Amino acid sequence: HEYGHLLSGMHSKMNLSLTHSGVEEGMQDLFAELVINNELNKHGKDRIRKLKQNINSPFISQSLYDDESSIVRTCLYPLETRKNGEDLDAVLEYELGKKEEFYKKIFGREKFETFTFDPYGNKIINMNLSEEYNSHKDEFKVLNRDSIYLRRNNLLPMLIVLARANMDRYDSLKNATSEEIENAFYNGKSKEDVSEEEKSDFKFLMNLRKQEKKKEEKVEEKTNPTLSISEVLKAALRMGITTSDITSSRNLIERKLVNNINKTEEKDI
Repeated sequence: HEYGHLLSGMHSKMNLSLTHSGVEEGMQDLFAELVINNELNKHGKDRIRKLKQNINSPFISQSLYDDESSIVRTCLYPLETRKNGEDLDAVLEYELGKKEEFYKKIFGREKFETFTFDPYGNKIINMNLSEEYNSHKDEFKVLNRDSIYLRRNNLLPMLIVLARANMDRYDSLKNATSEEIENAFYNGKSKEDVSEEEKSDFKFLMNLRKQEKKKEEKVEEKTNPTLSISEVLKAALRMGITTSDITSSRNLIERKLVNNINKTEEKDI
């Protein structure tokens, strides 16, 4: 992941506006995953065992960048469905080539040209899930169960359901019940007319969605400390962490704590 940042940064040079933070973090999680799985596919687990590392195959990266990873993987999935290697070309352009070319592959050249410029003459990238869904609705109808982009993705399973249901908007089923989602996926067919393949696809996508929701709940539990504000601050200060470090860290404490740090009295610390 960190080597990926290094490669990306070397080729960004002064075009920092093209290094969209969300895309950057999601891309590096994906990059690490691609590299490690390539190693596992080429050499199996033997070389990994010699390094005294225990890595499952396929390897799935784990970090707190779940949303960022979901965005990047969702954008690359339509390119993968074309089966011409365009998705991996896009990854290579981002890491080792021109980020402009990456975004042109994702959005199309015409859409890319509509982006405005920052004061330094670089394009300002605006990621829009609605536009992404509507631009690639046909590709989202394709279900590739082995796709690396379906792993660790809290967006894509539902977008595939929406595309299969021929929904106009990506948020059409936002507040729908499970039964309503199922009816939409089957396009209003009676249960007798639904094929076994359709049933299997729907079950597969819903299971993926449930897995991601469970992971989100676990992360939420871990990032919501039960200690009082003063107790957490005392522990942090004993570790040599300053309050400015705490307020700038998204991984250490929950947002509610950060918002209340300035309200904590000095005597409590």
